[in-house]
Amino acid sequence: MNSTDMDTLSFAGNLLFVLIAFTVAAAWVTARTARSKGYKFWLFFVLSVLSWFITAVVTVFLKDKGVANSKVRLNSVIMMAVGAMIEFGALSTLPAIDPTLTDEQIMLAFMDSSATGTLVVALAGALLIVAGVANDKRSAK
Repeated sequence: MNSTDMDTLSFAGNLLFVLIAFTVAAAWVTARTARSKGYKFWLFFVLSVLSWFITAVVTVFLKDKGVANSKVRLNSVIMMAVGAMIEFGALSTLPAIDPTLTDEQIMLAFMDSSATGTLVVALAGALLIVAGVANDKRSAK
């Protein structure tokens, strides 16, 4: 193995670690918010691991269980909408990858500073979405 292989492998490993850590953290925040609204923590945790974005949206729009006049918090919805625009806007600017490229060439394309910066901006948007969910956590009744 040459040094380029190790750099590519370590980059892919680090990226995978960040993705898994983010997914677990987002699932925890979403499940905690759902629990504060009277729903099952582990159900929302598992659903959020499967699709954190969809579960985050559902959790913000859930009304408190047993409270008839519960309302959706507008600031949480705004945070999620802005975060989604940032995240998906950034992801749409990632370089187009030709299917005929080798794995190493694809990783080198993503290791480019502009692609890495785009991924960081997308992560910031995703964190803003999670912050919107965390902002929606209800205080103890």
